[in-house]
Amino acid sequence: MQTKYFTVGPSAIYPSVSEWNTEFYQLGFGSISHRSQTFENIYRNLETQLRLLMNIPTTHAILIASSGSEIMERILQNCVRKESFHFVNGSFSKKFYEYALRFGLNANKVEVEYGNGFAEIPKISTEAELICITHNETSTGVKTSEEFIHQVKRQYPDKILAVDTVSSAPLVELDFSLVDICFLSSQKAFGLPAGLGIFIINMNLAQRLAGEEINLGKGAHNILADYLSNYAVFQTPSTPNVLGVYLMSKVAETMNQIGREQLISELLIKKKRLHHIFNNNSYLKLVNGNAQGSDTVIVAEFLKEKTLVMDLLKSNQIVCSSGYGKFKDTQLRFSNFPANTIEDILYLEKVLHS
Repeated sequence: MQTKYFTVGPSAIYPSVSEWNTEFYQLGFGSISHRSQTFENIYRNLETQLRLLMNIPTTHAILIASSGSEIMERILQNCVRKESFHFVNGSFSKKFYEYALRFGLNANKVEVEYGNGFAEIPKISTEAELICITHNETSTGVKTSEEFIHQVKRQYPDKILAVDTVSSAPLVELDFSLVDICFLSSQKAFGLPAGLGIFIINMNLAQRLAGEEINLGKGAHNILADYLSNYAVFQTPSTPNVLGVYLMSKVAETMNQIGREQLISELLIKKKRLHHIFNNNSYLKLVNGNAQGSDTVIVAEFLKEKTLVMDLLKSNQIVCSSGYGKFKDTQLRFSNFPANTIEDILYLEKVLHS
């Protein structure tokens, strides 16, 4: 039997990826220049499919990077002279905050206990130039609602709002008139290997920031001006992960054929089933079953000895992610991405009820 991957990143591979991978090499794309017309066509198709899939307006540019972590750095380098503000409720939102400290910025935060959401919008300093929010905290399985995110921008319209959607894109429902920047990676809900990041930014904002050359002395790698000059002709400043770009365009195209509404409907049906499983077995118990619980990262805590539970899963060829950080020995994390089928979830239910 084939292994069932419920890992939260790198995640289960999307169906047809191996077929598209073979196609990529058969077409001779493995050796093309990122200055070629062929690459420009691949990039254009990715942009077209992502705009349709995520409702991204033409006001925003879609840029290509190597990872979500790199994009955090590019955002801080290009958007902040002195001060940023961070909503922290897990290890990945904290990483964004810590990157700001490494840049020598005056980074401030509101931090809640990991596993919790935010009850209210705090007072943010008039000096803060950038607000950073993680929509879906992969480490704890908690989401910050889109409405909360939009309300932050409404309350602080003069500040740049950047949203980490690494483990919720492409099915996050953002209003891009209220979101200046968001970013995502390939290895989660897109069901691809790691090595590709997508940086979505309001074009007017990007052009203004590129002209200001904010923190050129705090990093030499691909400033916004580099991105924008290349984006104008659908190229990239550095040699990109061409295979990743090609595969993401194919996944997005397939998702568009299925339809966004159906994908979201299936996501919520599977989430409901996973909640039912973890509320009705003797091995694992659901964490964050409330409205702030993630749609894509389902967290459960051990009801029995960790070794016993892990042996049960392993013997039935089920692989999930361990808890993150301080939860490593008390929790497991299960993905609910498009590549996780309802059949896989029913199989997990059968194993946990054995």
